[in-house]
Amino acid sequence: MGTDKVLVELEGRTFLERVVAAILPVAPSVTLIGRESAIEGLPAVPDLRGGLGPLAGIETALSICGSERALVVACDLPFVTTDFLALLLARSEARPAAAIVPLDSDGRVSPLCAIYPGSALPLVTELLDAGERTPRALLVRIEADLVPFADYSQLDGAADLLRNVNTPADLSLAERIAGGWQSS
Repeated sequence: MGTDKVLVELEGRTFLERVVAAILPVAPSVTLIGRESAIEGLPAVPDLRGGLGPLAGIETALSICGSERALVVACDLPFVTTDFLALLLARSEARPAAAIVPLDSDGRVSPLCAIYPGSALPLVTELLDAGERTPRALLVRIEADLVPFADYSQLDGAADLLRNVNTPADLSLAERIAGGWQSS
């Protein structure tokens, strides 16, 4: 992207502000993992293993989480909504020992907008110790409930809920989507 994605703005709010606003109605607390917080009053915790990627972020989240499950949402998902997260959390209530991981509209797994059981922490640590860096490696080793797009396709903006914004071209598309043009 060429800049810190946390601070990138879409419709007058940073990506971080958008994601936190979606989480707060459904979670008792929000903690930013991996960097200092750009929102006053939002706690932040550095990665336990800085620079080792998203699996290390999940390890940190599970290590500091005060509950049996951790909702993990990447900051580069500016279209995630409270309704979508509530759906994932409801599904987690029914399967508390499973990771709840949505599939996007193309059927790709989205491990950075998911709920992970605290019981996965030892395996995450083992994978990192072995040199693994990707959350997908975790998902093939634990019980995972993969949520198909059909299960949330009725939500407003469903096709874009898991849209990552990683490049200037992605941001341009996100601006068009936010402005009322919907992707297909």
